[in-house]
Amino acid sequence: MGLLSWLFPSPADRVQRARRLLDEGQPARARDEVEGVEGPDADAVRADARRGLMRLNLTLARQYAEGGGFVQAEEHLNLAEEHADPGDPELREGRRVVREARASAANAPRPAPVRHQEGDDPIFSLPPDDPRLRYALMLEGWPDALRLKVAELGPEFAQAAMMTDDGDPARAVQLLSTFVEREPAALFERAKALRALNRHSLAAQDLAEFVRWFGHQTIGAASTAVMLVESLASGNQLDEALEVCDAQLKDRPDDLTLGMLRASIFEVQGKLAEADEAARRLARKHPKQPALYRLMARCRLRAGKRMEAMQALEMGLQTCCESGKCDRVPFDVEAGRMLAQLYLEDRLEPERAVELVGQVKANLEKPGWFESYLDALIARNRDEHHLPRLLHALSVDLPPDDPRRPLLIRSFGASALSAQA
Repeated sequence: MGLLSWLFPSPADRVQRARRLLDEGQPARARDEVEGVEGPDADAVRADARRGLMRLNLTLARQYAEGGGFVQAEEHLNLAEEHADPGDPELREGRRVVREARASAANAPRPAPVRHQEGDDPIFSLPPDDPRLRYALMLEGWPDALRLKVAELGPEFAQAAMMTDDGDPARAVQLLSTFVEREPAALFERAKALRALNRHSLAAQDLAEFVRWFGHQTIGAASTAVMLVESLASGNQLDEALEVCDAQLKDRPDDLTLGMLRASIFEVQGKLAEADEAARRLARKHPKQPALYRLMARCRLRAGKRMEAMQALEMGLQTCCESGKCDRVPFDVEAGRMLAQLYLEDRLEPERAVELVGQVKANLEKPGWFESYLDALIARNRDEHHLPRLLHALSVDLPPDDPRRPLLIRSFGASALSAQA
């Protein structure tokens, strides 16, 4: 996703981010990412997150049972059941494994059943109360050489690394700093924690140092190149972010994420022609990426090219389908809003504008102020008698410095702010 989409995510951006979290083995964070987002894509993420949480708890239940921790195993089985569909075969299999482990323990001669001895395997031969059990699931996404380096840092490192996902990145940074001195691979986890704290410049330093040691890596679904560009850009080091983008795109010219970041950075820098061209080139290869068409439209609007902006938005919406069940992407609400606003403000394509407003409202759980603004534009263009009432509702609670006030004045004149019901 682009830089602006990363900083101010639309519902589609949040779904995409949740997918990345799922790929990284973080189903709980993926579920939280799409909280309140409606639509089939968000529903699919929630379903996959539930299944991921079920599997995570089944794994922990089996690990505890194998070590004799049957109370903890039952707790995780119950948690797995909360996220499972009725009669799920994986849940049944998990219960069978725990049941058989319990029976084996009951029938085993005294002393107590033999537990795994730590050291036989750096990850999976661990006692059931070892915090690395949870971290082991994430380690599966690491490159082989780095996985061993990180696993050998021990349970304290695993516990520190998981604090970011558990909502305490500040503590994670504090604890991880001691490991960074021993093993440069730990820089990746500290960078994640720093990003969660919005300390982007420090995160960029950690990522750059990590790359100096190991080169750019893909860890789970996370790309250190993408993370570094995002961190540099968010720390207002835009030129440095572009240098990383350009260097990586030489080797990976078709990398969509890096390409979108590059175009977004141009936009932030005010290099509108470069941003427009970069997005247009990407759209040729990736035509089903609505964010590209929105970026083109924003650049063209800032350059005073309203008709060209409308063309870009229409092109993007042609890749969408209203139901979300065809081979195209779901309706892009943000693009629909932008295009409806342009058509209505410029008194163009009245039937298409009304159609777009209807689609926007149909894809929102609750239309808000902006949709009411679009309704007022329709009333203005049709010279409908209830326009003053609509304008009063739009302006009555706006503070003096609210940026929506100039928008109303531009479209309806200064009298819009004193309209009476």
